[in-house]
Amino acid sequence: LAARGDLEDRLQPLCEKVARKLREKGWATRVVQLKLKTADFRLRTRRRTLPVPTQTARTLYACARDLLTPELGPAYRLIGVGAVDLI
Repeated sequence: LAARGDLEDRLQPLCEKVARKLREKGWATRVVQLKLKTADFRLRTRRRTLPVPTQTARTLYACARDLLTPELGPAYRLIGVGAVDLI
């Protein structure tokens, strides 16, 4: 995938899944991590610390989308979203 819309479409359900798991476990996160694997299997990882902990898919998605923007260009074979620094 290389088009912004295609990548964002993949991000949304991933963020929902992470948010659901956070709520189920009673955790929140302050750090959102985006992982991208290029067509030649190079891994790019980007993180952002949030001002307040969150469990919401909307916040995770907004942050992941912001992290994705500067990485647009090459095609990616894998995209992932994670929660780091759990509270």
